[in-house]
Amino acid sequence: MNKIEFLQELQEIMMLDNPLIDSVELDSLVEYDSMTRLSLLGLFEDELGKKIEPEDLVKLKTVGDLVLLGGLE
Repeated sequence: MNKIEFLQELQEIMMLDNPLIDSVELDSLVEYDSMTRLSLLGLFEDELGKKIEPEDLVKLKTVGDLVLLGGLE
């Protein structure tokens, strides 16, 4: 999975119409909720082979931070 595919998957998980960019603040997205975070845990593990903790997601500020956590820069 590359960065573009990751962002498209994230957009789909959150059911957003507009594409996501790195600078989008996660707190500004109502759709970035607990269900999204659970889906991301599975995405990181299944698609990226990275086991992360829920606390890791809570600390992130932007979509770009998610990209970096996934090693997709």
